[in-house]
Amino acid sequence: MSGYTSQYLSFNFTNPNLAALWILQTILYVFIAIIYFKNKFIKLFCSGLLFPLFIFLYETESRTSLIALVIFIALSIFVLVKRNIKIRRLIIAFLVLFPIIAAFIYLTMADNGNLQQYDVLFSEAKALSSRTEVWTNAFEMIKAHSITGAYYQISDGTGSSQMHNTHIDVWASYGTIVFILLIIYLIRIVISISEKCTLKLQTISVIAFLGIIVMGTGEAALFSGGVGIYILSCSFLLLAKCEYN
Repeated sequence: MSGYTSQYLSFNFTNPNLAALWILQTILYVFIAIIYFKNKFIKLFCSGLLFPLFIFLYETESRTSLIALVIFIALSIFVLVKRNIKIRRLIIAFLVLFPIIAAFIYLTMADNGNLQQYDVLFSEAKALSSRTEVWTNAFEMIKAHSITGAYYQISDGTGSSQMHNTHIDVWASYGTIVFILLIIYLIRIVISISEKCTLKLQTISVIAFLGIIVMGTGEAALFSGGVGIYILSCSFLLLAKCEYN
């Protein structure tokens, strides 16, 4: 728990942001369960679970997980109240690119000395400038190894480091070509599944997956490490492809 104080909820994970990723996943699945199940008792039980889960998530103080949850709720409400259940391609592309866009904005604000004004949005359960050094170093590596990537260099040969941002992590580790192919793949697969959705539940499952992509702004667990979080994340896409009676 180096770099963290006891006030942040971590559930004995290595850091509160990683704990938040699991809590966020649980909240999203509970939301989907509330929509899916017809039994009133089950709906009530699932609704009751949300309050403590919200408290747990808030106590981690993982800002990007909270931003991801707000985006998920806002888009889900829009889908539930509108007849048109399709997500616009531009919105999908923006949310897939959100982690790298947010990182560029973050570093620009840090360079201009304006970061402190937005503490509530960018403090990742630690000092406000906690991402500045690691992301700056990552982009230096990207410039120096733009084609092949710097997987060996950024981890000093251990292969155990990550850049606390899914997109920066992939870009710095494997180079520009792999990064571009990853973005294209993510956008195409999400658009492909989204356009085949015929039920609001399916579309909300797609939104849940996009929410996890947004969470990747502050933690690279979706693509890095062996925690298996990617299994839960990709299951949202499987739910979006399911046919419901």
